[in-house]
Amino acid sequence: MQISIGYPTREGETDIIQRFLNSNPLEALTPVSNTDDWVAIQKTTQTVKVHPDLCGYIADLTAFTRRHEAVALGVSPRGALALAKSAQGYAVLQGRDYVRPEDIKYLAPFVWPHRLLLRGRNVSKVQVVADALASVPVPTEDMFS
Repeated sequence: MQISIGYPTREGETDIIQRFLNSNPLEALTPVSNTDDWVAIQKTTQTVKVHPDLCGYIADLTAFTRRHEAVALGVSPRGALALAKSAQGYAVLQGRDYVRPEDIKYLAPFVWPHRLLLRGRNVSKVQVVADALASVPVPTEDMFS
């Protein structure tokens, strides 16, 4: 994923400089989890259900990026899988054991733009992803019953 947190304000940056001018912030870090914690999280995430229609939706979105006129190289199968796995993780964070179409729509702008290679500068990578989300129909079958 590529997520921008932006830059601090002038005051925030001044505070950072002053707090760490004479020390290394990495020296004060302590672990908040261990390997066993992460293995457990991964196993939980892998149990999250992704309906076959949502897998098809991701495949259709991926195909759209490959056909977009501004795109030289669209999202790869690995990028499609990254979106599906990200949606599983997001569902866990939301307290669910299933992925919703909204999870995919929310995450695609964070997971895919850096995976695209554009032909020119007339459109942004984020716009290509937005075009896919606006153009590809969302599955409407009742997946959660």
